[in-house]
Amino acid sequence: MLEEGFAYHNMCGQSEWRMQRTDHSYLGLFVDFDSVLAKRINDRYIYGDPLAGLPLKQVQHWIRKCSEKHEKCFEHPTNLPTRVIDVRTARLKLLDPSPSGAHQYAALSHCWGTCRDFLTTRENLKERTSGFELTDLPATFRDAVTTARVLSIPYLWIDSVCILQGDKDDWEIEGSKMADVYSNATLCIGASDANDDAEGFLRQRKRIPTLDVNIIFTLPTPGRTQLTARLYTQLPLKRPGLHEQYPALHNRAWCLQERYLSPRILFFDRDNMHWECLEDVWSEAGRRLSKHRQMLPDVMPKIDTAGSLSHAPWYNMIREYTTRAISFSTDKLPAVSALALRVAQETGDEYRAGLWKSDLLRGLLWYRVVRYNFRARESAAPWDPNQQRPRSFIAPTWSWASYLGAVDFLGIESSLHVLPSAKLVHSSVVTPGKNQFGEVESGYTTILSPLLTFEEQPFTFDTANERKYGWTHDSLVSRDTETDEVIITSCFDYPNEVRQGWLLGIPLVYRNVADRQHDPENREGSAHETSEQPWLNVSGILIMEKRGNEKVYERVGCFSIEPVQLDPFLNFLRDLWVQETQIV
Repeated sequence: MLEEGFAYHNMCGQSEWRMQRTDHSYLGLFVDFDSVLAKRINDRYIYGDPLAGLPLKQVQHWIRKCSEKHEKCFEHPTNLPTRVIDVRTARLKLLDPSPSGAHQYAALSHCWGTCRDFLTTRENLKERTSGFELTDLPATFRDAVTTARVLSIPYLWIDSVCILQGDKDDWEIEGSKMADVYSNATLCIGASDANDDAEGFLRQRKRIPTLDVNIIFTLPTPGRTQLTARLYTQLPLKRPGLHEQYPALHNRAWCLQERYLSPRILFFDRDNMHWECLEDVWSEAGRRLSKHRQMLPDVMPKIDTAGSLSHAPWYNMIREYTTRAISFSTDKLPAVSALALRVAQETGDEYRAGLWKSDLLRGLLWYRVVRYNFRARESAAPWDPNQQRPRSFIAPTWSWASYLGAVDFLGIESSLHVLPSAKLVHSSVVTPGKNQFGEVESGYTTILSPLLTFEEQPFTFDTANERKYGWTHDSLVSRDTETDEVIITSCFDYPNEVRQGWLLGIPLVYRNVADRQHDPENREGSAHETSEQPWLNVSGILIMEKRGNEKVYERVGCFSIEPVQLDPFLNFLRDLWVQETQIV
């Protein structure tokens, strides 16, 4: 007998993989998604061909259910992108311009890899619009065409085919439309496991040997019914490696915004397909993976515990984004420009080289993350203490985009408050092209604040926290505070960078130090308090004069001081030199 919602598994002794600690195999039952037993048995059989027979019906079921029953996902046909591939006939054709009016189309999310076999340029555009054969395309593009055809989607958008490569003007114009391309697509096709466009993603999946068995079960109405299910023996698999947990597509920086923006995504993973829309996340194997996926509202600002608007969701997204591989450092801002456009449209906030003007003083508090364990197939190398600041300009030094590696943000913490002594005077960036959320060629931020003075001391990374985050204790000596009464920690953007003379610090924010009680004789805290005022951590950015340009500064890192008390610290700041500081 089977009860609603149960999957049946039976442990059946030792397997041949005795070197593994969990060396038991088990019996399980598969049924197809359209079986009467599907509500009682969760597991689904994975067929070899992902787009034939029942797998195709499963995908069509997901699309139909999403289009007809999901209010958040309800589809309104929209205008096509500037160029699309017409897949309705045997001979393919790039349409330039695309047909007017509302139409369905699919968009491909893929890893280019090293394959450059079918790029559209200004020189070959006429050839593309006259038509080409399916066999002319690399494997991933062929598979995308096949997918669109079997799902009766007439048009397909592929970035490297529909945007003119090597044409800066066309790239900037079309890049600025990326938000609409993915958010308006009927379906985004995710080539999850293809490292390169030459690989393709419609591969035969491994089939598990099964034995058909008859299942007798009782319906809610009187009577008994006999149906067939598949009995299988599953050997325990080793815990998936990092490359299996994070397929190639999910390591590509450009693909993060594609995932946030697409209302429906069909991912072709190594062993099965999985579906994501705004209301459901399902695996072809029969499991509902999650009730929530990454989507556009997840990057919108939220009201924090202090009642102010915080861009912490944006910082969270950037934190993941900077762990991903990107081929060209100049793409760091363009690859999130579509998300930035949507946030600006929703909030009216002003964008500043990856940060937001309304929350800029907190947004400046990013810091590099020392990553020794990173995803396999991720091209971003582990942190190198000898890394140098890039010679070519990518972003102002105060922007996270100026750092070549993974970053995190202090501004994610909801308990972070801007010090009343810090005022944003002005901030501006210059964008050279037609995408105001893309590349920048210059920028500055001016802050009115007291300045702390520090002297750098030699340091090494010797604690677990320092190995993980790159924050060091006692690498700075303050000329303004009694250093035996506070702990000063710092994190330099490029530790090996030559810095001469005194460093300046701009204190920006404070937060309560949780469960910390302070005694000057015990830097680790004591069992009693000396005042009713809470003890605080104060954080800010480290700056130094730009070489050859007096009174203009560059960011070189960030710092924290604790424990201090707010009123005494503000009184202390009032006695310091206050100035407008321009950081570039």
